[in-house]
Amino acid sequence: MKFYKAKNSTIGQGVKAIVLYHKVKGDELICVYSDFGSFEKQNPKAKECTKEEADKLLKKAKPKITLPSKEEIRERDPLDDQAILKEIESKKTKTVDIKKNEVTNEQGENIQKLTYFEEKEIRSVDDFLAVQEKKNLELEKNIKI
Repeated sequence: MKFYKAKNSTIGQGVKAIVLYHKVKGDELICVYSDFGSFEKQNPKAKECTKEEADKLLKKAKPKITLPSKEEIRERDPLDDQAILKEIESKKTKTVDIKKNEVTNEQGENIQKLTYFEEKEIRSVDDFLAVQEKKNLELEKNIKI
């Protein structure tokens, strides 16, 4: 794994990489997992940096990632759009978004499925990797209401 500071980088075929942050003016911090040579060839102005340098850049930039935090199955008392908006706007919760879907239960009835999202600030490479791992974990699922 290598880290690169770049501007409007290109990640070509065969290169496994992820953007840790991207600023409006094109500045990026890229974590490249494989085929470093191809990445460097496609991005000759990209500068390799150490993990410590990447940590400093992340700490300064304070990028945020939105993650699903839980799913809720509401068989009764579905939330209307107004209640969902109130939950998102509430300062008492970490929720920054709620995705609403209609799903069918085993009895063939339409029920509401809500996915709650929270924002996580990234301050280091280790934070970023932990968030990526959390994305792959099973959500706190099927809270039935």
